[in-house]
Amino acid sequence: MRKKQTDQVTEAYAFSKLWDELIPSMGAYEHLETITEKAMCFSMALLKHGRCKEFPFHNWVHTNEVVRNVKTILRQQHIPESEAEPLIIAAWMHDIGFVVTYQQHEVVSCQLAERFLVLFDYPTHKLELVLTCIRATQIPQKPEHPLAEILCDADLFHLGTADFTHRNALLRQEWEKELGKSFSEDEWQELNLIFLQQHQYFTAYGKDCLQEGKQQNIYKLSNLNHQR
Repeated sequence: MRKKQTDQVTEAYAFSKLWDELIPSMGAYEHLETITEKAMCFSMALLKHGRCKEFPFHNWVHTNEVVRNVKTILRQQHIPESEAEPLIIAAWMHDIGFVVTYQQHEVVSCQLAERFLVLFDYPTHKLELVLTCIRATQIPQKPEHPLAEILCDADLFHLGTADFTHRNALLRQEWEKELGKSFSEDEWQELNLIFLQQHQYFTAYGKDCLQEGKQQNIYKLSNLNHQR
């Protein structure tokens, strides 16, 4: 309990210090036309120049991929991007909390997103939707809004693609470096097999276009386990 309280105090101090450092640069976003552009640039400033630039998985590249995945699903579901502004903002900002903490980074992502968007008078009802979408990405995912379902599927899009093995290897490197977690090959394969089996896609796109690829990845992992 004492360690948890100490960690919370440390994270609160780190968040406060980071925000104080960010405040002087906020004027740089004023010239940007849309709030989505502002959110994108704020996210880029944190993820490309903070500690996340050293992360193999949760970095600027991943965030860009998630935004692209969101737009792919939106097109498939015939939802104009103009009607999904809070979702796209959430996609840009869903991992920015990693600059402060690794565990439960979604909480800090919400705090940073809220402070940033309030500075630009973002409407309260839209802000709440941004935060709802970000919170939904915490594992295990529990989306409570259709737009949050899209972000969840976009975030774990790679589970249903041929890129799964590569992305998974990057996550393994990141966990070892940031969390001190090392796994044997058997342990890693079993952990990921269970995760894939328990995971579900929420959107029609995920179920129709990604589920089959995920089943193929489950099959590959199962075969690897049987061969050992």
